[in-house]
Amino acid sequence: ITCKATGGNLSYQWQVDLGDIFALNEDGSQVRFTGSECCIGEKIVKCTVTNDKGSVSKIIAIKIYIP
Repeated sequence: ITCKATGGNLSYQWQVDLGDIFALNEDGSQVRFTGSECCIGEKIVKCTVTNDKGSVSKIIAIKIYIP
């Protein structure tokens, strides 16, 4: 998952209700979300970007299912 933001001194914070998020790059703007069988269903992933001007958050929904 990639969060695109503009501005200086950006800080990224990621949250998910169940599952794991791992940073893939140095600034944290790109992450990998993983979930196991316990994570079946819709998961909400939230990214908050902050700098000296304030912060903004966006969410996405990821649906996990077993075929």
